[in-house]
Amino acid sequence: QIALYSVLMVALSLVFFAVARMGLVFLAGAILLGAMFLAQAFLMWRDGTDARAVRLYKYSITYLTGLFALIVLDVAVFVPLA
Repeated sequence: QIALYSVLMVALSLVFFAVARMGLVFLAGAILLGAMFLAQAFLMWRDGTDARAVRLYKYSITYLTGLFALIVLDVAVFVPLA
């Protein structure tokens, strides 16, 4: 379930590019952060240790903070694609 929910979460975060008209900065950052999240999730799925679960939890906080920062950066600094 962790792998499935992670894939869905990353896919939904990429939808913001099209729906909320985010720019290329958001898209590039979301792809990078999402790829790193999926790597952590699949390592958790493969290993299944408590240490890996804690690492995934900590990265999830970084992931969300990074996405919100990208949204602010994209809206405040860069002109969105018309």
